Amino acid sequence: MKCFICGSCERKKHRVNAKVHLNNETNEKFLKLSKNEHICEPIKDEFADKIIDASNFVVTERNVERKPKKVIVFTSLTKEFYYELNYFPSKDSFQCIPCSNCNKAVGAKLYKKENGEEYLISLKNKHICTPKKYEKQNLQPKTIPESMFELYQNKNGESNKKLIVFTSEKKDFVYEYYSDKSSFYCFQCLKQKKYVNAKIRGDENEKYVELSKVEHVCTPIKFDQKKYKK
Repeated sequence: MKCFICGSCERKKHRVNAKVHLNNETNEKFLKLSKNEHICEPIKDEFADKIIDASNFVVTERNVERKPKKVIVFTSLTKEFYYELNYFPSKDSFQCIPCSNCNKAVGAKLYKKENGEEYLISLKNKHICTPKKYEKQNLQPKTIPESMFELYQNKNGESNKKLIVFTSEKKDFVYEYYSDKSSFYCFQCLKQKKYVNAKIRGDENEKYVELSKVEHVCTPIKFDQKKYKK
């Protein structure tokens, strides 16, 4: 049972609290207030304005651990424009780079509700940069048809653990991806601390590869059929 105390009243040596209870029948939480009345003045609720629901932002990149690395936050419900925020581990928050370049700290922190749904809470300051035009096709993952990729064994002889993606219809150069849990990662990019991943989507009738938005920093290699085994 959690107890919350009104700090403003407490500073005036007057105890006003509220306790969180659980209704065992409905499994819903409710708040029970103390008998003491507030002697402090109520303040404007600005917290609600800081909450950004899942419908108003999109995670465009995640790292190896599947933690959000980059998000876009829409400026309105029409979703015509957006701001892009990058995650900074040292601050444990997402920051707007263009605003930072103008010496303005604008950011948001990511949280999860009890049902697992993610939401953002805006930090101090408003954006002073110009929002970008939202073009969904440019932010959606790139897809590769089944004719442009192959699955092979990895160095341990495990099937379907190495993914190669051809760079063109000529099929003379490829990028190599190695399996890690549910995704494939470009090992050469990974060595340069760049997380370029791919996922196999679709069903038995038609499969395709979904690429991350992160571009390769490595150079594609010459395709040699002899070095691969199914």
